[in-house]
Amino acid sequence: MINNLNKKEINVKKRLFKMTLFILIIIMSLFIFSSVSINLLRKINKQFHVDNIHSLMNEYKLNIDNQLNSDIEKLISLSYFLNNNDSINIDNFVNSLKDYSNNGDFVRISYYLLSNDYMSVISSNNDHYNKNIADLRIELKNLIQDCYTNKVPTISEVYFDYEFNDYFISYSVPIFNSSNEIVGVLSASRFLDVFFNILDSPTIFNKKLNIDWINSNGEFISWSKESLLDTKLSTIYDSNHVSDNEQLNIKNNIENNAYFQSSLSYKNKDYDLFFIPLKFNNWYLIYLDKLAVFDKPVSKLLDSINLFTALIVITILILLASILLYIKNNNKELMLLAYSDKLTGAYNFEKFSSSAVELLSLNDKQYSFVTLNIRHFQFINTILGTENADLLLIYISEVLNKSIHSDEVYCRYNADQFYLLLHATNKDELLNRVSKIVNDIIEYINNKINMNYPLSLYSGIAIHDETFINDSNALEVFNTLIYRAEFTQKHIEEEYESSIVLYDENMHKAKLLYKSIEMDMLSALENEEFKLFLQPKMDFKTNIITSAEALVRWIKDDGSVIYPDEFIPVFEKNGFCTKLDIYMLEKAFQKIRSWIDNGKKPIPISVNQTKLLFYQADYIDTLSTFVNKYNIPKKMIVLEFTESLATDNIDDLNKTLSKLKELGFVISLDDFGSGYSSLNILSSLNIDEVKFDRVFLQKNSDNDKYKSTIMNLVNLSKDLSLSTVMEGVESKEDELFLKEIGCNYGQGYFYSKPISSDEFDEKFIYKN
Repeated sequence: MINNLNKKEINVKKRLFKMTLFILIIIMSLFIFSSVSINLLRKINKQFHVDNIHSLMNEYKLNIDNQLNSDIEKLISLSYFLNNNDSINIDNFVNSLKDYSNNGDFVRISYYLLSNDYMSVISSNNDHYNKNIADLRIELKNLIQDCYTNKVPTISEVYFDYEFNDYFISYSVPIFNSSNEIVGVLSASRFLDVFFNILDSPTIFNKKLNIDWINSNGEFISWSKESLLDTKLSTIYDSNHVSDNEQLNIKNNIENNAYFQSSLSYKNKDYDLFFIPLKFNNWYLIYLDKLAVFDKPVSKLLDSINLFTALIVITILILLASILLYIKNNNKELMLLAYSDKLTGAYNFEKFSSSAVELLSLNDKQYSFVTLNIRHFQFINTILGTENADLLLIYISEVLNKSIHSDEVYCRYNADQFYLLLHATNKDELLNRVSKIVNDIIEYINNKINMNYPLSLYSGIAIHDETFINDSNALEVFNTLIYRAEFTQKHIEEEYESSIVLYDENMHKAKLLYKSIEMDMLSALENEEFKLFLQPKMDFKTNIITSAEALVRWIKDDGSVIYPDEFIPVFEKNGFCTKLDIYMLEKAFQKIRSWIDNGKKPIPISVNQTKLLFYQADYIDTLSTFVNKYNIPKKMIVLEFTESLATDNIDDLNKTLSKLKELGFVISLDDFGSGYSSLNILSSLNIDEVKFDRVFLQKNSDNDKYKSTIMNLVNLSKDLSLSTVMEGVESKEDELFLKEIGCNYGQGYFYSKPISSDEFDEKFIYKN
């Protein structure tokens, strides 16, 4: 019995010991857990505080950057009146500058025309004077010279202006002449009050930070009104407060234009310094965190929890759980504000980007990027008013929110532009879906707002397809999709109705080629990459090559070729064709001169003249110069122009043609029959030759109607004493037919394709 009791007692003791040990372990575990949790909460609380400061500072940064950008854009807008304008009425321009200065945000606006070490200055308050560049104060001198040298808008350092007894900041933009050469600099100055007002204003969360502004040398541009320090520092590198190591850290980070954090010591306390770079001049905004040194209620609570007994630990844990829940909910609210568009409640671009990249990183390639814009939103904003225009954007966001799926995202990017990432890649499905979204938006808004102006939207779509080289990098895919969709959107032609267009790789390549051609055309002309090619013309009476047509080929230094159908439309659109025509005309003069100098009998060369060339004031003078310079027989140059030129003003055209004929040039009407030709043109124009388009032979050489048409045109030309040339001769049958009807000359692949001038010499000139 005793043994049994002993055993029971021993068992009870063991159980009590185990229970006690278990309770102790639980208590110790809870205490350790509590301590670890407290330390973790301290870190979370600190990180939350830092993130909040970063978010608030970033808002000040964006407002300052936006103001600087806005000032530059205003100055660029004013500069449009000077660009490509080779002559300026000084009095009118000075008055314009005064008006703009008086009505705008700038105190002084000046136009500097630079020449060597001197410049002519046209100012809104000093009229017009000359000044040595070296006499400018260093900030303005650097500003003007940097803008002139780099050919881009620049912003000066902050400087003190003794005329106004105040601090200023100045902007400058380059001015180009019609040859795209920089000839001067437009500059404007303003007080710093608008920037001080920004730094002294609360954020969107109604929180005010004491923000300071420093330059790249660490010198203070502005000092917050509620400074922690007794005296204002001249620079951030004050050795009394910033250690040597921290000074070096600050200098290195400012040089790298990086976001960073440092510290400052004042009255035996360390304070955190937060640095955020501005967009221009390596300027920085800094914030001295005074509040970080004081104990927070949460910190006091966490310190008190460490003193509680094991019995109260559970209660404290419950309290901590409540605090964590509160912090979590509070964080959600802050994150919602930080990542949401303030007006519409949609994602902002930052949140949209992170969400989109996350979706694209799931190895699901079935996504497409969509841009959505309101056509003529600024006009709508004017007629509806800002309040209704804002409602319009809100309603669009409501429709988009209902239209997207759980695995899709959208955002308001800026103004009236929205971005969508849709989980679809089938073209028909995408077009139908985006079209439905557009129609739903228009219908929804028409029901909400009484608009007298028809609403239309336009959209660019980029699909994640096989054209992606590296589709494993989600961020790279995202950026490429944005670029393609934006590219497509920007090249949608202006239309009344809504437009939805898919990205097209060929369109993109064509646009890149267009830009490449425009970038290289001037240097190509200077380097003589445009080569003279000649195509012979057959005289049907003698069966001898008696003339040729000059054609251009662009052969680059690396041997690559850009074909005429690629560059000619570009040149006709941007006006460069006039320079090329003059260039080719001189090449024809040079070629004929070389034949004569080498003792060979020259033959006439026909040179195309574009429509724009005929309207140039110095056209006749240029041709006269060539005639005198090269001294070739007068009938050796045939000037060809198309019938489209004749439809403008025949009387004025005939005056020009008469002057050209007086100089000895032969005049030819080119490509007759390629458009809606008028027989009246043949009888009205003062020409020597008519050149029929190849279409007459290509459409149907066996068609009696076409043969009859050609024959009658040839006979009519004979009656008008005009020589006749037929293009597109490609067979013996063509030749026999043309000889039969009395055509004078033939040109086409039957005789030769266009060949280089050297090959033409060898084959048709020197051989005979």
